[in-house]
Amino acid sequence: DVFIGTVFASYGCFWIGVANGCGSIFWFCGWGLLTCGFTVISLRTNVATVLLFGGVAIGLFLIGIGAHLTPPSVDILNAGLWLGLVMGCLALYLSFGTMIHETYKLLLPGMAPMPAWFPLFCRPQARKRKENKVTAIWGMKFKNPQAYSALPQAGSYPGTPAIPPPAPASGPAVAPKV
Repeated sequence: DVFIGTVFASYGCFWIGVANGCGSIFWFCGWGLLTCGFTVISLRTNVATVLLFGGVAIGLFLIGIGAHLTPPSVDILNAGLWLGLVMGCLALYLSFGTMIHETYKLLLPGMAPMPAWFPLFCRPQARKRKENKVTAIWGMKFKNPQAYSALPQAGSYPGTPAIPPPAPASGPAVAPKV
């Protein structure tokens, strides 16, 4: 899943940067803006994911603004850090909920797709989708065979044997009359 891979790689880089001393308002608020983008993208997933990204974005903005004030506002920093702790617990809930759903096909509360009445996006199951036909070419399965129509056929590479075409089908064998 590209979205999950992007999120994990991004936040891995974020925590490496925090460990190396990046702590300016631009760092935290910049990551807050990135997280706002992830929040918009997550509107097609489930309620728990939307709450997680929205809470992380707010927490990052609170930490960035609280650290930037002169003198730094301990109350705003603590609010951002506590919100981050709650979001960490929600992230654990979300990860276990995803594993439980994949293993046992059970949905924990908050893990259902976004409701159909949600104004910006409809849940993926509510939309009509085209059937994905799977085509096998050389033992590999492709969902979009038109994209692979230019694949070379057997015998088109030098040194590979050509496969003769099948003999044309003729009718049933009839003995000649003598």
